[in-house]
Amino acid sequence: MSANFTGVTFPNQKVTPANDAVIRRAIFDDGILTGCDLSYSGSTLTMTAGQLMICGRQIIHPSSQNWAVTEATSGYARLVLTIDVTRTSTKDTFDQVVDEIQYATDANGFADLTTADINATGTRYQVAVCVVSLGPGGITGIASKLDVTEGGGAGGVLTVTVIPGELVTVSHGDKSQTKAANASGVAVFKGLKAGAWTVAVTRNGKPTAKTVIVVTDYSVSIPLSTIPEFTYTGDYEIVNDSDEPITVSQDNWKIRFLTSGTLKFTNLNGAEGGIDVFLVGGGGGTKWSVGGNICSGGAGGGYTQTGKAIPVTTNTPYQIDIGSGGIGAADGGTTSAFGLSAGGGGHPTGSSGAAGGSGGGGYVHANASGTSASGAGNGGSDGSDGVTAGSGGGDGGKGQGTTTREFGEENGKLYAGGGAGASNKGGVSPVGGAGGGGNMGSDGATNTGGGAGNALNGTHNGGSGIAVIRNTRGAA
Repeated sequence: MSANFTGVTFPNQKVTPANDAVIRRAIFDDGILTGCDLSYSGSTLTMTAGQLMICGRQIIHPSSQNWAVTEATSGYARLVLTIDVTRTSTKDTFDQVVDEIQYATDANGFADLTTADINATGTRYQVAVCVVSLGPGGITGIASKLDVTEGGGAGGVLTVTVIPGELVTVSHGDKSQTKAANASGVAVFKGLKAGAWTVAVTRNGKPTAKTVIVVTDYSVSIPLSTIPEFTYTGDYEIVNDSDEPITVSQDNWKIRFLTSGTLKFTNLNGAEGGIDVFLVGGGGGTKWSVGGNICSGGAGGGYTQTGKAIPVTTNTPYQIDIGSGGIGAADGGTTSAFGLSAGGGGHPTGSSGAAGGSGGGGYVHANASGTSASGAGNGGSDGSDGVTAGSGGGDGGKGQGTTTREFGEENGKLYAGGGAGASNKGGVSPVGGAGGGGNMGSDGATNTGGGAGNALNGTHNGGSGIAVIRNTRGAA
């Protein structure tokens, strides 16, 4: 007698339903074998007679059946079948398949399905037969449904990574399959015929799709990202809302364009509803002496501009121009993209700071009344004016008076700090405004639109601007 193995498909050995189901599950995905057509009228959902294959268990639906979907007049409902192997299954009584209508306010708001392996030690396995949308008059449409199983024993295998519980649909010609991702955010599709398959989800009411080529007897795993696919001829970076670099995302994203170039979307993943745009012009530069005139104030940071829900299309070239920082006695350049523009910060022409998104600090003369404690000569930040040097010194430059944070939001990244004014007063060293403004004798920071700080007998350059886009968060 073998102590290490037990036979199943061998003479005089025991074959259980679970043994059979293991094999069937390896061959068939969850789906419809025959019949089980779905339709609706008013608040009634109907499924015709047929057979299903769920977790390798063959289930007969002997006759047409109606379900009343009446507990909500908006949102979504789904028909869930639960296999519970702890319930009764005898020669005369079968109660291991339970049907239930569940409700949620949105398509992704349902509780996670239980998908324990009932062919091993698990007891419950659930599948969503369909998800329907609801309105005051009843059911308004079938959002997704369990499709005919194509079998997983031959063909390609496609593994899609999305948000846990999210419904994923793969389609090829007139064939489609829909599954809810498991608790790990994975949905596996087996037995796909060779060819181009479209993988789609609907997230926050917006469709996202990706086309992949499936090869017979080939397995491919893809993250279904909501970041648009694009080409760009300049430099850029992709980050999440925490400013962490990312390459794929199932959530929010931002793309920061660091140098000028041409953008072309090849797939709008996550941008079908438009994009939000944020622009910062280049910061102004400083030069102590110009044509015999002393220009001792700080430079202004670049101006900012925000646009919301701007429509975009694939295969359309979008020119993005990033404003350069002013070199010495020069204003910063204008940043423009998607029909919007943000002007550059100014350069000082005297002892006063220059105007900009945030104003430059005033010149702190040896006899000026301002001190470091009072912030004399500091550059402005977040759209404020630069700080005056007090009586006997230069005035602060004018800021735009509105926030210079990314997309104009309270917690957005700060840009366009004003540059510090020069100082000829002992113990006073003005600093640049937060958001890239240069300290006394320093350049503005690159890709911030920060104004240059000034210093005796020095020349300093403003920081270049930036353009940022993201998945739209709402209309302006």
